Amino acid sequence: MTTGVISVGMAAGVETGTPSTAAGISRGTELTAGSNDSQRTTLQRHPHAVPVFATRPARDPAAIAIGDRMIAHLSEAGFTSAHALQLSRCLREFTIGHVLGWTAAVTGRSRKPAPDSPDYTPLAAAADAASDSDHFDIGLTAMLDGFARHPDSEPRREI
Repeated sequence: MTTGVISVGMAAGVETGTPSTAAGISRGTELTAGSNDSQRTTLQRHPHAVPVFATRPARDPAAIAIGDRMIAHLSEAGFTSAHALQLSRCLREFTIGHVLGWTAAVTGRSRKPAPDSPDYTPLAAAADAASDSDHFDIGLTAMLDGFARHPDSEPRREI
């Protein structure tokens, strides 16, 4: 079952077509956002498989095809292939990290105090007031907006 979830998680929401060059960055980032949102939704259906998905490389042909399409979408949007790979990795890690945090809450591993507890803080109250996806949507939008500002820039290299 885990292999199926990993393949589905990788494949969720990635379109097979590529954006036209006239559509530019907004189309490339739109497809990227849809892919990451679908991946998150798919992984949320299998919370106990998320740690396995997050810690095992996906090397099956479907995962490689998804990666190729992601790089193609971002490259056609104006990013160099090296930069597109960095952006793709950044988005994947953001998405998986978000789902790992969500999994802890839904599987009963949260340490947030109850509202009637003396340890209930403003942070706990804010967490209760926010939805599970509020910060994902804001973070994904901010990342994509930032990426769109630098389509021709050279990727940063690790030192």
